[in-house]
Amino acid sequence: MPKYTTIWIDCDDVLSDTMNTLLTTPFFTEKKVTKADITSYNLREIPKLNVSIAQGYEIFRNFCISEDFRRMRPLPGAREKLETWKKENKKLIIITWRSADRKPQTVKRLNQYFPGIFHPENIIFAEELTNKEKSKVELCQEAGIEIMIEDRLPITQELAKHGIPSILFDTPRSKLPAGETENPLITRVRNWDEIEIS
Repeated sequence: MPKYTTIWIDCDDVLSDTMNTLLTTPFFTEKKVTKADITSYNLREIPKLNVSIAQGYEIFRNFCISEDFRRMRPLPGAREKLETWKKENKKLIIITWRSADRKPQTVKRLNQYFPGIFHPENIIFAEELTNKEKSKVELCQEAGIEIMIEDRLPITQELAKHGIPSILFDTPRSKLPAGETENPLITRVRNWDEIEIS
């Protein structure tokens, strides 16, 4: 694997334990939804939930301003790995689907759990729940991204089309559809301890 000077990192379900936290909220517990049930990034496609696309977006918006969101913790091993890369003088950039109005809470939590690791100017909000013109992948391409750590299969697949490697967290919703072959530029991991970037 080549040496990288800059590493791009998704926030939810990569740095923060978002889905497990979301599953403890009343809407999900009442429907007895488990992580194994979350097989899509679109909540409309989860049979147990029975929601529309608009309702799915609203669930996430409400979650982002809730006390549950504020109590969310980082994934095990993330801080230690990031501290190692920081000591190696790697530039660490976060790109998140969250909207820019979540910036104060996001920066506060990052400073709390990852002190001294991320500069505010290196936290990019793709605002995927708004009508912004550029997608997360387009923002990555424009910035000359070297490598990405992500939990969404479609993002890693699109980056791979443009020759950009990625580390993909292996979850029920990042499984390859039947009959598809994994792009060699995508490396799956189960946790932060399995991530190796030189």
